[in-house]
Amino acid sequence: MFILGLILKTLIIFVLVLVIICGGAAAFMRFYKPVIITELYQFNTVLFDNIYRRVLTTGNIYPSDYAYIYTDASQKISDVYVKEGDPVNVGDMLISYDIEKEISDLQRRLDSVRLNEESARLNLQSIGLPAEGNELLQYSSDITSARHNVDQAVNYLANLDKKIEQQQKKIEQAQRDAERNEILIQAGNLPQAEFEASITALENEVLAMEELVQTRQAGEDTLKTREIQLDEAQQRLVNAQDRMGDEATIYKYRQQEVAIQLVSRQIDQIQADMSVLSEHSLSSVDGYVTAVNVRKGEIAVKGVILIEIAVTSDILAKADVTEFDAPLLSLGQEAEITTSGLPDSVYNAKITKIAANAVKKEKSSADEVVVPVELTLENADERLKPGYTVDINIYMDKRERVLAVPIQSVLLEESEKFLYVLNGDKLIKTPVTTGFYGDRSVEITSGAPLGTKYVIIPSEVKPLPDNWFTRSQSWLYEKLSWLMEYAEERLLDTRY
Repeated sequence: MFILGLILKTLIIFVLVLVIICGGAAAFMRFYKPVIITELYQFNTVLFDNIYRRVLTTGNIYPSDYAYIYTDASQKISDVYVKEGDPVNVGDMLISYDIEKEISDLQRRLDSVRLNEESARLNLQSIGLPAEGNELLQYSSDITSARHNVDQAVNYLANLDKKIEQQQKKIEQAQRDAERNEILIQAGNLPQAEFEASITALENEVLAMEELVQTRQAGEDTLKTREIQLDEAQQRLVNAQDRMGDEATIYKYRQQEVAIQLVSRQIDQIQADMSVLSEHSLSSVDGYVTAVNVRKGEIAVKGVILIEIAVTSDILAKADVTEFDAPLLSLGQEAEITTSGLPDSVYNAKITKIAANAVKKEKSSADEVVVPVELTLENADERLKPGYTVDINIYMDKRERVLAVPIQSVLLEESEKFLYVLNGDKLIKTPVTTGFYGDRSVEITSGAPLGTKYVIIPSEVKPLPDNWFTRSQSWLYEKLSWLMEYAEERLLDTRY
């Protein structure tokens, strides 16, 4: 009986100890959580990537060039067919001119000069012929007629001088009016239209003066011709019977040849003036109009720009690069250009101009020293408009498809470089060799092959405790894991 009681007590104690052990194991398994390394840190994988160094800046799109429309002769404008901002193509009509009056005046001058030329040639022929009978009388008449022509030419020039003097006074008055109006418009006391009208009036008076001066020049040429004709008529009378018998007659003969040459030059000049007159101006480029400087009914002055056209066959990106980034740039460097208005488009470009000097650019906080740079786009399309603001990435150097990791993932200790590499459930501080450094990534040449997992931010890595208690906990968790699984299964059985 005593032995049976002892056995029963021992069994009870054993059951109690077993319950305590199982309860403790269950509590340990329930509340103890082993360290999982992949949950402590962020990892990434060594992969092939493109590494680059670049300069980032912003800029704007500009036309590559400008074309200018002007005339080679002063002409009256009949109509203007474009306005600022209009797109134009090669051959489009821009301006038409009313040139009927100019053509008519030049034609009259040409007919008159040709008559003079014909007369001069006839006189040249007659110099060497001896006079007979009524021809001698004719010489006297020729002298009278030639003298009359000279007087007419002199009177014509005198009248022109008076007109020129009057026109000069008009110009001076128009100049004073324009200067006064400029002062008034700067003071805000004169409408813009009146100021522009005074400028136009001045230009018209100057143009009228030019025409008078040209007319007087033609009159002087005519006077010279008339005087030569008078001298020839007188000489012909003197040498009527033997025109080529003396040196004076030979001189007159040669002089007449010179007169004919002068008349021929007048003919050439008039014909040249007629050839430069045009009925219209056409666009010579594709682009858009940036300025129209004339209106219908005005006089298009020779050599003055009438219309300015931005050429859009090629476009440029212009940017200001800081004085710190500018030394990194060189002609021909490749760049990528993007704009927020065209998020799906990337345009390729190359640096084609770097300014020789830096400039100061005013900012709200302080002045900044920058270097202007121009880039020519290689694949621009009509969607990219001049005036757009663009982001510019200028590539100085790059490596394509190399093993790479972020620069911050490489741990630098003295002269050695490391990666924290995941090996199973442990972190291994692994030495690596680096190559090319880009803006964000660095090339790994050895130490970490393709597919290696590494800690992204190595500064966050801390050493894990490695004492006997920690090791015991890990061993116990590993050995009792079956008991926790068995208990969970039994618990589920009792519920169902």
